[in-house]
This record gives sequence, structure tokens and C-alpha cells, in this order.
Amino acid sequence: MNLFRLLAFSVFGVAAAGAAPTTTAAAPKPARPNVVFIRADDLGCVDINAYAARLTDAKPAEMFYETPPFDRLISQSNAFSQAYACQLCSPTRAGVLTGRIAARIGVTTATPGSVRTFYNQGLTPAPGYLANDAAYWGDPIKIQQALLNGSTLDALPSGQPLDQGRNELTLAEALTDHHSAFIGKWHLGSHGARGWQPHDQGFEELAYTDEGGSVYFNGRNGWDNRKKTFPKMAQPELLAGKAGPDTGMEYLTDSPPGVAPVFDRRSASRRLALRAKTRAQGAKFPG
Repeated sequence: MNLFRLLAFSVFGVAAAGAAPTTTAAAPKPARPNVVFIRADDLGCVDINAYAARLTDAKPAEMFYETPPFDRLISQSNAFSQAYACQLCSPTRAGVLTGRIAARIGVTTATPGSVRTFYNQGLTPAPGYLANDAAYWGDPIKIQQALLNGSTLDALPSGQPLDQGRNELTLAEALTDHHSAFIGKWHLGSHGARGWQPHDQGFEELAYTDEGGSVYFNGRNGWDNRKKTFPKMAQPELLAGKAGPDTGMEYLTDSPPGVAPVFDRRSASRRLALRAKTRAQGAKFPG
């Protein structure tokens, strides 16, 4: 919920800046705001203290988590108590980036790197399917179950020839007067498929991975992986992600955002739109 509040604040802030009435031809245009959008996987609304206190009447001493940065941000902003999201990471991300219902795009679930698509298997898509649609899930269930063996599109269409005329407009592409950058978990590029990475959707890639999970410590060491999982994938190497510059931080949540100040200094003369996707909550490991 807090994340949708940030998006709404950013989008409406941009709209308000561009829609101010002009009384004379010489009136200067309002300055466009910078936009920072933060999205966290698997973060419940009452995991944030300010929301827990509001929605459950719980006292701070009764809460397991401490979230002072979020609480401070909420106290200085407009916070929404109702919002729509999907139950999984990739569909929510597809919807937020495009403003469309994820199922209408075709992104219905999140996939592991082992999922077989028409593209990574070197197959011609079946009628009505795109190259990055899942062709095989590998589970033994014979009946249709949407979250287990249903159909899903593994990459956000970006206007590539294999997208058959489809090209989703993203927030980064819509903000034409901003310099947009991406940090963290992408998971909308069919696990390293060339042509469907953040830079194909209007973002400068600072530090990111196109997988659904990452180890907690020194995880970025694998983000520059170029070895293909499936040999028949029609590209010379995998585009698993980009580690970015060394920040000296080992923990997953701290390390990628550490490159943001570099981006800020390089882009000082332009309006910025930075999208950061945190990773630690979305990577689950059995204990």
C-alpha cells in the first residue's frame, strides 16, 4: 500500500506540475519534480509500523518490526489505506510499470529460471502465443491451475519483432523529460532474454538482476552471469543482469541502492525518475 502511495504521489505530482493554468504566454513553466519509486516484494501493509498502528490499533511495543524511515515518510506525506495489487511480484511489477491490469498483458504469475519458454527452447510459438510465453512448467498436475501450470508471459513486450506488434508503454518511456534509471529486481525479461531488459523499456540500468531471487550476501556477484541456461536460446549470451559499481556493501538490500548517489551526481542537470525494487523480502530460503 505504501508503495502505491508513492506511485500516486509521483504520478499526480508530475501531472500537477504539467497542468498548472497559464495566465499569460510569458508565464514560466513549473519545474518538474524528481520521482523516486520504491517497491518491495512480499511486504505486508501492517509490517510498516504506521499502518499497523492505524489499521490494528497495535502499540509500537507490540510490533515485531521497526520501520522508522517509512513511518517518517508517511508522517510527511499522503498515505493511502486502500490499493490494488497482484498476489505475486512479476504481475504487480508489470501493472505498476504500465498502468494496465497484468492479466491483460499476459503476466499472470512469477516464474523460476528453469521455466521453458518458446524463446529459450528455440521453438516457434504456438498460435496465439508470444515467444516469451511459458511453453512448459514441468509439474505433473493434469488439470489447469493458474498459479501452478497455467499460461503466463515471461517478458514485458517491448516492440521486438518476436512481440508480434505488441509494445507496452512503461512509466520510464512516458516520462520523456526525465532521466529514468532502474535498481534491483527486474524479473520481466524472461530470465536474461536479449531485447526485454530494463534498457529496452526506457531505463538506464544501474544494478539489477532479471531473476526472482538472489542470495542475501554478495548476491551481486552472479548478476553479471552470461552463461546460458538453455543452449537453444537464440542469443550469444545470457543477460542475467548488471552488478554495477562496487559499493563496498555485502548485504542484498544495502548494496544495489548504494549506486543511486552516483546516478544523482551524474544527472544533476536533469529531472530524475529512479525506480528501486528491493530484493530481500522476495527471496525465500528454507531454514
